[in-house]
Amino acid sequence: MSSERKESTNWNALLFIIYWGAVVVECVALLNKKYTYYGFSRAILVPILLLRIITSGLGHKVNRYVSLFFFISMLADLFTIFGTPNIGYIGLNLYTVSYLSLVSFFLQLKDSYHSSSLLVFLITLITIASISALWLYAPELHQQIFYIHVAIHSLTMVLIVYSFLSVQSKLMPRSTDNFFVSLLFIIVTNLLYALDVFYFKFKHASIESLIGLGNGIYLFQITRGALNQIKKMK
Repeated sequence: MSSERKESTNWNALLFIIYWGAVVVECVALLNKKYTYYGFSRAILVPILLLRIITSGLGHKVNRYVSLFFFISMLADLFTIFGTPNIGYIGLNLYTVSYLSLVSFFLQLKDSYHSSSLLVFLITLITIASISALWLYAPELHQQIFYIHVAIHSLTMVLIVYSFLSVQSKLMPRSTDNFFVSLLFIIVTNLLYALDVFYFKFKHASIESLIGLGNGIYLFQITRGALNQIKKMK
């Protein structure tokens, strides 16, 4: 093994340990309602994965929609963790946009959907931006806006599954496995969050901890899927 490859392997192992260590800290912090520790451990997850992509030497080949996913996810984390309630709501909308970037990533892999991937992304982005602006400037409409956001977010979940199933033949087998696991945990995490919001009313720290674990798993699997897909194209 060359010294360069060995150094890369060591970096990957270190980042792997730091990442899953941060996920464990996040889950334990949520379980014990230590939100300061939760905030900082959650905030470093996406930057660690971006470092993993950079140290792989394949960062310049990452699809633009995958890059958007990570960038928007990082903003969403920062907004929801450290922002005011209104900024936190915009953060929730950004999570929807990050999932939408995955939809566009899958769609552009198929020739018949390639031209529509950007259109789908832009239309939904404009819609999300509009309801975010309404949330900030029309507080009397908060309840209606929230339900509109839930509907759009649910539709995005359906689109993720549909777009993934449509392009499986275009994905490397290992990428398919990674993306399948990531989508599974995206759906489970969002269902748990919905239960926490609408039914349990944030009363159970164990559910929040499971959401944190699911978030860590799907981010990690998306990173692996993206890198495996790039290796297919080398």
